Amino acid sequence: MYYWGFDLGDGESAIARTGSSENTYPEIISVDGKKVTITVWAVMKNGEVRIGESAARSASAAVRSAARFKRRFLDAQSDSAALVRDFSARVFESLRGSGALTGGEKSNVVYIGCPAGWDQEARSRYQHIFETIGFPSPQVVSESRAVMVGAIQSNSVRDYVDLRSHSVLVIDIGSSTTDFAYVDKGKETEVHTGGEVALGGGIMDEVLLEASISASSESAALHNVLQESESWRVDCELHARRLKEKYYSLAPEERTPEECSESLLVTYDDPLILDLTMDEAMSHRLTEEPCEQLGGKSFREVFCAGLRQVRESIGEAVPELLFLTGGVSRMDCILTWCQEVFPEAVIYVDQEPEFSVARGLSWCGKIDDELMHFRVEVDGLIASNIVEEIVSRHLTSLYKTSLEHLIDPLLEHAVKPVLLEWQSGKIKRLSDLETSLQDKIRVYLYSENAKACLYQPVSDWLL
Repeated sequence: MYYWGFDLGDGESAIARTGSSENTYPEIISVDGKKVTITVWAVMKNGEVRIGESAARSASAAVRSAARFKRRFLDAQSDSAALVRDFSARVFESLRGSGALTGGEKSNVVYIGCPAGWDQEARSRYQHIFETIGFPSPQVVSESRAVMVGAIQSNSVRDYVDLRSHSVLVIDIGSSTTDFAYVDKGKETEVHTGGEVALGGGIMDEVLLEASISASSESAALHNVLQESESWRVDCELHARRLKEKYYSLAPEERTPEECSESLLVTYDDPLILDLTMDEAMSHRLTEEPCEQLGGKSFREVFCAGLRQVRESIGEAVPELLFLTGGVSRMDCILTWCQEVFPEAVIYVDQEPEFSVARGLSWCGKIDDELMHFRVEVDGLIASNIVEEIVSRHLTSLYKTSLEHLIDPLLEHAVKPVLLEWQSGKIKRLSDLETSLQDKIRVYLYSENAKACLYQPVSDWLL
């Protein structure tokens, strides 16, 4: 049996797979030779449909291309559902063609992630897409749950805190959403905040692109091109994203103008030059200055407001560990903001955030399947008389060992006090002696002292 995790992200997508045997770590499965698939869809002039890196490289030459379409899924009037279906179907075809996905529903289970803010109706519509494509046994669960399960299974996180006895806040910052999951002593709660379905790294890409166009001497012409050509907008936005990611992946001393700038030739009607630049001033603009996409608030303002709202909803049970994942989590400022709101917590940043959701989804599938089989076995035991038969065969031994542990305490705490009362004349008749003895024994057997005497023999018997 194989358990698949499909993380269809707004910016990048990944697939993980784990087997049914114990202690198997999910492996990342390549699609068309790439472990990370850029979530881009494009139709070429000859009618060929491309996805991923191939679509991204040829976006400017495509008849039509689309990126970051998952974020529009909640808008029933958008074409998001059709794009999700076509993109996912081609991922499915690639897995089939490579031989990675073999067998049907009896051999495979696929878990697909969605933002925590989606309600059940949206999740059902989303799941139906994958059912019509032919994904084996598709199930939709929140990405925050997937990251949480992945964190619990991660040995690196266990080195920081035991998740079974401590509290953890999982923060997943994707391209279009920021999800929170709170785990208290192994029990998970999805934490819904006002900004969780509207805050992601893609907003920074849009701001960088818009700022670069506005700074150009050919800004009016560039704006017209991107308004008329969706393909060119996708291409330019992808270049902006890559430059932003490169900037934040470099050490401060490595962020030179040569490394952090790029000139694009935009050929629509007339050739135009678009200069993209990432520097300290632009970084400040992306994180600290108000932007239209966030209702006139800055990225930092909305993100920190979400953190504070989470802290208020949790109450006094402040998390001891913050687990950060998602591409944006690599930014130093994210770590600083988390420390400001949760100064008591240890902060761990996922070393491979691009794979955390996919791996967690495959673990979810495996754990849910094992839990289902466990419940079936338990229901079978309850419906049968196996337990009664086992108990009946060994009940005599329990009586014997329990009596051996209770005889001396009973004599001391029940029989002896009643005999002393009879000896002193407080109990006049033998019939009263018997009644008093029964009452004293009954009271003692319900006492904490008797329970302590029975703990060891009962524990040994259950084993």
